[in-house]
Amino acid sequence: RDSGELYHAFTVSAADCTLPNLTVPDGGILRLNISGDCTVDGGGTEYACFEGFDCLLVTGDGTLTVLNAAALDCGGGDLPIPSLVLDGDVTLRCDDIRLTAPNTVDVPALAVLGGTLCTDMLWLSNGMLVNAGGTLSVQGSVQELKRAVFRGGTTLLGAAEQKAEFILSGGTAHSHRIIHCLLYTSPSPRDRQ
Repeated sequence: RDSGELYHAFTVSAADCTLPNLTVPDGGILRLNISGDCTVDGGGTEYACFEGFDCLLVTGDGTLTVLNAAALDCGGGDLPIPSLVLDGDVTLRCDDIRLTAPNTVDVPALAVLGGTLCTDMLWLSNGMLVNAGGTLSVQGSVQELKRAVFRGGTTLLGAAEQKAEFILSGGTAHSHRIIHCLLYTSPSPRDRQ
């Protein structure tokens, strides 16, 4: 970081296996490089997976399924990076994802750069999501969304239940139901004059 502050960074490569539920008390970055079919067992529905990490980066070309957990729960730190980043050809499946936006301005809680993210519920703690090239599928609802930016890929939202700003500059976005939405498209007719 620019301030010279140190932070923890971990990389775990996994192929066709079950990962333990990893948590930290002091934040940091966890990169999971997934090959084949992998699962993470949360240890029970009262426990969240990856709790305490400022950022979870999921890459690779496999599938990671979160089982037996309250939620995938990360973010909220001071690092100016998204709480959850999905990149590559990886697929992440989890019933409930709860992300706390970073404590910095205009940094998304969720960034889908590639791959596929499938969830029933997505909680963004008044944060922003960006889909720049992957597939984001939320079967249930997106809660506490402040802004959604669609730059590429495909986004399927079951419902967005609050006031949110939607910016569509690429890709496709579909929602079953959006309540109180402000939609921007780029370029706008004003930009063409």
